[in-house]
Amino acid sequence: MKFDTIDYLKTGNERQQRAYDVLTNHRILAQLAPFSPVLVGTIPINIDIESSDLDVICQWSDKSDFATALHSLFGHYPNFTFWENPAHQAVIA
Repeated sequence: MKFDTIDYLKTGNERQQRAYDVLTNHRILAQLAPFSPVLVGTIPINIDIESSDLDVICQWSDKSDFATALHSLFGHYPNFTFWENPAHQAVIA
């Protein structure tokens, strides 16, 4: 299975199909394209549980640019949160 696109979700189980709809309807991966987004976690590999969420990893070379982009693209969503984990040079939103 190719995980570099989310096309496989269209014919997956119900949760995978819902994930596909959410990601495409909101253009999440398209908006994150400059940061090479990849959907990871339990939903893509069909081992999710009820509380599973969608995990998207991205690659950035400038953390400040990435943080600015996240706030600009998604900061208006009511449940948007943002924090940094300096120990792992990670940004979580």
